[in-house]
Amino acid sequence: MCDLQDRFPFVDLANAEHRRVRSIIGLLEQAMRFGVQERAEGFQQTKVVGNLLGDLADELRRHFMKEQEGGLLEEAACRIPALARRVAPVLAAWPAMIARVEALQEMVHRYAEESRVSTTLAAMIHRAALDVISLESTEDQILSSAFGVNLDSSGPPQECV
Repeated sequence: MCDLQDRFPFVDLANAEHRRVRSIIGLLEQAMRFGVQERAEGFQQTKVVGNLLGDLADELRRHFMKEQEGGLLEEAACRIPALARRVAPVLAAWPAMIARVEALQEMVHRYAEESRVSTTLAAMIHRAALDVISLESTEDQILSSAFGVNLDSSGPPQECV
């Protein structure tokens, strides 16, 4: 039986945050695919995409605030000082990532008048989503190294063997 929750409950919480982010991204990708490819009810679909970008920005902001207050990445760097060189760029990337998602949300709101998300804007949103996932994957790798768990944002952390 794995007792990771007792040993590292904060790692489990971070994993849950990453799952929420990936869930929002999955919904965002579906909404864009539906809105762009199917030429769905434009205004409603654009509104859904805008709302999901807002949800994503909110979740990223909460996640980053926790890290700024002395979160898991800082703990990882304390446990294994060599990780500090990987932690610093991740922490530095979050404000720009949040600003990027917020800017995309503003663009979507402007497109609402045209009743659909353009393929160009959808590609920009998709690229940002991939970059968020990449940043979170880097976090997962850092946490895996520091805490001896394999993080998979689709489920609970598994102990490294």
